[in-house]
Amino acid sequence: MREQLLRDVRAAGFRFVTVDLSGIQSGAFTLPLVEVSRG
Repeated sequence: MREQLLRDVRAAGFRFVTVDLSGIQSGAFTLPLVEVSRG
């Protein structure tokens, strides 16, 4: 499946392909700004 996806995306004219394996995370933009305390 990976190879087929890569071929199809490149055939569409894209040079690079990136897959976000974590998926969409609501509020992820602000995660680096939040300090996490572990105790």
